[in-house]
Amino acid sequence: MPFSVVFYKWILGQEETLNLENLIHVDADLYEQFKKLQTIVNIRNRLMIQCDASNQQILNRSNNKKNCKSKDDSQTEILANTNLVDENDERLLLDGCKISDLSLVFTLPGHPNIELRKGGKDCLVTIENLDQYINLVAYWTLVEGVRRQLESFRDGFNSIFPIQHLKCFYPDELHQVFCGSGSTELWDLKVLLESTRCDHGYNLNSRAVKWLFEIMINFEIDEQRAFLQFVTGSPRLPVGGKSIEYF
Repeated sequence: MPFSVVFYKWILGQEETLNLENLIHVDADLYEQFKKLQTIVNIRNRLMIQCDASNQQILNRSNNKKNCKSKDDSQTEILANTNLVDENDERLLLDGCKISDLSLVFTLPGHPNIELRKGGKDCLVTIENLDQYINLVAYWTLVEGVRRQLESFRDGFNSIFPIQHLKCFYPDELHQVFCGSGSTELWDLKVLLESTRCDHGYNLNSRAVKWLFEIMINFEIDEQRAFLQFVTGSPRLPVGGKSIEYF
């Protein structure tokens, strides 16, 4: 049974590195929605940086002028410039709606009784706190919400096999160790000849073996995995390549 990268990060004690990008491995639909929200946050951050840079230029020009009227004009210009970055900007809308009109509050999606922060049920998500909301949802979904269960699993696993021996692997590599190769390479005759050892009177020139190879080289990926499931009990090959043995 394949596990997610999130699970392997927990095994390795890397759960604090989990973020929104890892949400796709657990809930792809939720990830797609929150990716749109994160895009809005990124756009707003860029606009704010541009606004700050523009305001600094205005202040620099103002400081080079000595009359009070010029400074007052500069303050007015800065205020007008800052007001350009608000939730009504069409670039900061989600499907045509302002963030504050989405009726989102600081609770875990699908679990209205789980507050992401103190008083979260009564705290409306706006363009100003959207970034915090996204980070908290990712944190509670991937870390805090499953902490007790996965810490218990990790402790139990560690009692059987010391986890420190797995820390030389990256999470993606652990997936191959536990679940085998996910190769989508189609088999050809050369590969089958090199990876097959015959026994019980059979050899690579045996008619039955040649017939089998003729069938196997025409397998699609799903058929390859079904064959491996039948022969080995697993739909994936172990790390290290192909090994087929006949008895």
